[in-house]
Amino acid sequence: MAISEETVPALLRARAQESPNAVAFAYESDGGWQEIQWHEFLRQVETLAFALRSRGLKAGDHVGILAPTSLAWELVHHAVLSAGGVVVGLEPHDIAERLQTIAEHADLSILVAGDKDLLKKLSASFLARMKLVVLLEGPPDETDVVKVVPFRALLGKTGETASETATAAPNAAATLIYTSGTTGQPKGILYRHAQVTLAVRAITEAYPSLPVGARLVCWLPLSNLFQRIMNLAAVATGGTVFLVSNPLAVLKALPHARPDVFIGVPRFFEKLHAGIVQEIEKKGPLLGKALRAAIAIGDKFARTCREERPVSPALRVAHFSADKLVLRRLRQAMGGQVQFMVTGSAPTPRRLLEFFDAIGLPLYEAYGLSENIVPMALNRPGLSRHGTVGTPLPENSLMLDEDGELLVKGAGVFAGYHRDSRTDMFNAEGYYKTGDYASIESDRFLRLLGRKSEIIKTSTGRRIAPAGIEAKLELSPYVERAMALGSGRKCLTAVLTLSTPTSAKTTGTGNPVSGADHPAPSEAAAIDSVAVFARELAEHERPAGYIVLRRPLSIEAGELTPNLKIKRKAIEDKFAEQIDALYDLIERRREAEPVFIRAE
Repeated sequence: MAISEETVPALLRARAQESPNAVAFAYESDGGWQEIQWHEFLRQVETLAFALRSRGLKAGDHVGILAPTSLAWELVHHAVLSAGGVVVGLEPHDIAERLQTIAEHADLSILVAGDKDLLKKLSASFLARMKLVVLLEGPPDETDVVKVVPFRALLGKTGETASETATAAPNAAATLIYTSGTTGQPKGILYRHAQVTLAVRAITEAYPSLPVGARLVCWLPLSNLFQRIMNLAAVATGGTVFLVSNPLAVLKALPHARPDVFIGVPRFFEKLHAGIVQEIEKKGPLLGKALRAAIAIGDKFARTCREERPVSPALRVAHFSADKLVLRRLRQAMGGQVQFMVTGSAPTPRRLLEFFDAIGLPLYEAYGLSENIVPMALNRPGLSRHGTVGTPLPENSLMLDEDGELLVKGAGVFAGYHRDSRTDMFNAEGYYKTGDYASIESDRFLRLLGRKSEIIKTSTGRRIAPAGIEAKLELSPYVERAMALGSGRKCLTAVLTLSTPTSAKTTGTGNPVSGADHPAPSEAAAIDSVAVFARELAEHERPAGYIVLRRPLSIEAGELTPNLKIKRKAIEDKFAEQIDALYDLIERRREAEPVFIRAE
């Protein structure tokens, strides 16, 4: 489907005109699912855009949205863009200090908050400077020092037409996003309407197999730009987006949503895989053996197809039977009609990719950067290779620097950080330095080798990328998170948090923000399991010792970013004393077995 629109409001108007009665969004309300059609969604967007303009919103004003995923989030998003404003998505699970820093840096004029508790994450003095504060749910407090307007009050104000509200031009600013801040303070990145629609066009052209009217689930926070772009791709193609406000409830939503494509972080798929394995184990030895045999047939069939070898008649018949009797039922966990799944933000273990391929739920790794609104590279149906992040999209020009760092240039690449005049992130030819080491294979498949800032340089002179080590350790059903470390030391060690096979790790619904405490597994079993997976690593990659935390890592403790990436320096600083103690024990040990110590 060719997309010619160059602004988000034009994209929405074109969709409402082409298929006014098709379902735009589905959302949970009063214990059931409700739907809104494109013509009604556009009407409410226009009403809201008029209300915002009448209350002071001017073209170029920055509007912060601090709320969970919801229909209201999408209405405000489109209304702000239609009124000429700039959307700044704020992560509702983020800590107050970081939210305050981002809100101040973003030059907000208007704030939209999900409820009073979220509003309290920002200071009263900051809120007092806002032209307008809107509350999506619940009545405002009469004692508030700031006049807060209920969202429903804005939806009742009409009077402006679509042509009058849609003031945005292709080169006008559309959204200001913030980096995750894994290595320091988050940085702001401004994207224009033409760049947003370019990303939408790139994604829809990369996945042409998705049918018009495809269904997808939106469960990641809408402060996440990729999720927003996927929702806009649904606008472009006439798809239906099922909005899930509570990430913990996403699996429960899938039987109703029955998505054609599913987007998730690697941790979700690790938990889903572990949950399926756990259910198979519950079936008993005979039935469990039959289920594993069916998956083995699926694996052989998928492997043969990946290697582009002819499928024998016997394998074809065996796969047909295995799929009909077993594999099709396993796919019901994702709703029953998923064509493929997409993941990114961290390496996905090859075993995980092979497992989902075997049961007929292909999982494709993608690669993106905050600094490039267009995905850098994608695996996709008919063009994928395990262990890579796929092939570059045509909108990107990629090259490798002398040291192997990946560089990119293209219309989707940012121009610089918000309120930051530095230009050292670009080379003399205007290519952005991604900070990722990579290799580009002869047929253009891109393989990531590790973050430049995360490379561990040991005292023996080795340079080791930690991502693959951590992914290997996290294959253990007992390991929730792993972080390798060892810069300036002669060997590696790792920090581990543990989970039990019956806790969040295997249900697929683990707490994505704070990770409430769960029962401690048998430490002996956990140690044995970690040792098994560590033996699959090269000797120089194998940790010589481990710090086992008695609690999960959390955003609140400053150990995770809002999108659940590990803040390495923060963890190393917090546990510096335990790390030193661990290396002392390693120096004094008499046997080559790894050392384990515990920490709170």
